[in-house]
Amino acid sequence: MNQEQRVDQIAANDLALVLHNIRRYQKFEQQVAERTAALSAINAIGLAVNQSLDLETTLAAALDATLQAIGFEAGGIALWNEAEQRLERVTTQGVEPEALQLFLGPPRAGGNRDRLLRCGQPIFHDDTTRDRTVNPEFARMGFTLSAMTPLAHGGKVLGIMALATSTPGRWTEGERRLLTAAGQQIAAAMANAQLYDAAQRELAERKSAEQALQLKMEQLNALARAGQAVTASLDLEQVLAQIIALAGHVVSPAQASVVLVDEAGQMRESAEGL
Repeated sequence: MNQEQRVDQIAANDLALVLHNIRRYQKFEQQVAERTAALSAINAIGLAVNQSLDLETTLAAALDATLQAIGFEAGGIALWNEAEQRLERVTTQGVEPEALQLFLGPPRAGGNRDRLLRCGQPIFHDDTTRDRTVNPEFARMGFTLSAMTPLAHGGKVLGIMALATSTPGRWTEGERRLLTAAGQQIAAAMANAQLYDAAQRELAERKSAEQALQLKMEQLNALARAGQAVTASLDLEQVLAQIIALAGHVVSPAQASVVLVDEAGQMRESAEGL
């Protein structure tokens, strides 16, 4: 190799190194951009689901934020009824009634919903129309990419989120991670909302029980006063008037009457009031 060839070789090596470094930098920039976008999406979902402790509001906000994050147009969230072994109480966007009916109810044994509930891992489809594991009725609806992710918290599946789009493409690894992380955030918010809902119901039940107890005490006190009134006076008209007045504290009638009869069934005395 002569001097000129050696110079050319060195220049080529240097150029190759520069190009390699450029490609590495571009790849690094792309990774940073993807991670930044993913973090922004996760933060947006987190902000959306933590705006309210109302379960219905939380589910609607979670679904909307997730669809926006991945650019899909259709999706739904259904709650898992452990006692009845069925999916119910769904929140949807862009979903036809026919697709909704395929999403709800008891999971088909061996089907995707059944597998997801048992394994607790998301299921992704790059071509829903040709995937044999997809329900044929759903496959005919024209969606291409679709996914279902479990909404699990504390080792317990609370529901399932399903997403779909008619735009062709393939799930990227970043999108898979994003959807998995979104499912975890949504499940935590759902758990908080369910705890809040249970606490509100318990509080309402306690308040109702306290009101019933207070009413019972008032009725007992009224009966006690009625007993005292009967024995405190020998004036029959006065006794009857007091009994009628106290009846209002016991049963809250619009009108009350007291009729006394003798052994033969003949009316001897009567009084009306209220």
